[in-house]
Amino acid sequence: MVLRQSRRFDLVGGCNLRDIGGYPTADGRRVRHGVLYRSGVLTYLTPADHEAIAPAGIRTIIDLRRDDEITVEPTTWAGPARNLSWQLDESIASSQRGAPWEHAATGAEAREWLIRSYPTMKDWLVRPLRGLFDAVLDDETPVLFHCAAGKDRTGFCAAMVLGLVGVGEDAILTDYALTNTEVDLYAFTVTHRAAGMGLTDGEHPFEKMQPDVRDALMCADPAYLKSALDSVVAAHGSIAGYAREALGLDDARIAAIRERLLEA
Repeated sequence: MVLRQSRRFDLVGGCNLRDIGGYPTADGRRVRHGVLYRSGVLTYLTPADHEAIAPAGIRTIIDLRRDDEITVEPTTWAGPARNLSWQLDESIASSQRGAPWEHAATGAEAREWLIRSYPTMKDWLVRPLRGLFDAVLDDETPVLFHCAAGKDRTGFCAAMVLGLVGVGEDAILTDYALTNTEVDLYAFTVTHRAAGMGLTDGEHPFEKMQPDVRDALMCADPAYLKSALDSVVAAHGSIAGYAREALGLDDARIAAIRERLLEA
């Protein structure tokens, strides 16, 4: 298994696949390595990639994508892992297909759309987030959770996991921003021609966009995630409050999750 110091797997067909272990928590502990992984699309993994990933022993894959995305780019996985996904309510799914940020005229407009849209994730990612935490509670780890780019939906879920176990906001935003240096998303879409990164406007939507719009959509701008974190705190008081009130995790389960995800 090849894992850079940055926690990223060195893969030919992988997109932003990395371990989220190692971050310090407020009580002086650290997130365990080798338990939780985040990633983008898993369609283009090569035989050599599968061989490199195999030692991680992934047991559960949480797919955060819409059904139409999964149909176009199905996951390929060489091991026996469970592959779980939850269908979005059609009202939410339809609002994401052909969403306004796909047709923004300027980068500033696209950025503003994303800042406004990120806070909605706390509402429609409830089921997969609860599924992720249930896999941890049921010892069905290591878990890999992913979306298309491994940036937006995956970034929000990573933030909720890290925040629940006590990782500070600065480190959470740092983990999110690593996408900017760990993967060239536009180059990935050029190499893998079917890759849409969650967009729906044609086969190669990025090639039709103005460069500044494309850059805004592909950037892991900490302001995007910060808007989601602020909305969670405004609605629930804290990430732990969100876990209790939205995900239905009681204090005993939250404590058990922390024990499983943190080093002794």
